[in-house]
Amino acid sequence: MAEHRESAADSRALRPYLLLARLLGAHALRGECKAEILTDREDGLASVKECWLLTGPDEQQGTKITIDGIRGSGGNIISLQGVETREDAEKLRGHYLAVDRSSSYQQDDGAWYVSDLIGCEVYDETRGYLGRVRELLQGNANDNLAVQRPEGQRELLIPMLQSVLSEVNIPEGVIKVVLPEGLWEIYED
Repeated sequence: MAEHRESAADSRALRPYLLLARLLGAHALRGECKAEILTDREDGLASVKECWLLTGPDEQQGTKITIDGIRGSGGNIISLQGVETREDAEKLRGHYLAVDRSSSYQQDDGAWYVSDLIGCEVYDETRGYLGRVRELLQGNANDNLAVQRPEGQRELLIPMLQSVLSEVNIPEGVIKVVLPEGLWEIYED
């Protein structure tokens, strides 16, 4: 397997925030925002009143903001204090809502925060380095890692299944996979 990391002892600092939602733009005319929910908490964002507004997933300092209301399927329509118009909401497109890592709930074994998966390097046991996780795409049957491959190659979608994930090492920023038969061939034109 080709090694991509300079040293197996490399480790990365975990983000100080845990991403809860990505704002997708305005909903209707009153300043509500459409959101992609990035947490699998049973209550979604219902228990969160104050959070951080980040301009990107790797931002180290955010702006404190209050959630005024949540509605819609899965809580994907969010009202934020101070966001009164469609134009205000549209300016937040691409921003993230997050909470402090230290104040969040503890994950069960075998579960990971989406924030921690983003940026991990992905290796296949036979093909070596595949790329970096760009985002987690939530699906009905299973979630998929969207892996940005090197040198402008097509993005690779890898199912988040126990049969595919052989190791997830968040402190090292490494995910090892065994690609399902035929998946690699789909992406190799």
